[in-house]
Amino acid sequence: MNVEISSKQELVKFLSGYRNAYYEWLVLDSYTYVRSVEFSDETRTTAHADTSSIYNRDMKRKQELEEYMREIEDAIEKLREYNQDSYRIMYFKFIRLKSLEDIACMLHYSLSHVKQTLYPKAKEDLFNLIRS
Repeated sequence: MNVEISSKQELVKFLSGYRNAYYEWLVLDSYTYVRSVEFSDETRTTAHADTSSIYNRDMKRKQELEEYMREIEDAIEKLREYNQDSYRIMYFKFIRLKSLEDIACMLHYSLSHVKQTLYPKAKEDLFNLIRS
């Protein structure tokens, strides 16, 4: 992992970055999927160069976001073999962007049990795995 995590607060901040990266990725994906560099027989103009430059910049940023999201996914994936409940809590919260209330419902636990026991344990488990 490229990011140094020294506290559980930093861990949550790192994992929470997935949401913003994902939304930015969606915007860039729609831009780069629909928009492509226009080609013509005319001499290349500055406008064409600008369009090409913007497209290339967007593609590069999209790849950076994919790498960042993959890093978060890989961190959470470490929990899969370690503790299934912790894995599911962190996966649904940070990758699938579900609320703790939704997670409690999906996993058939009370919300208070998820908030007070399972989520703090999942953070602790992931923090310990990353630090080791």
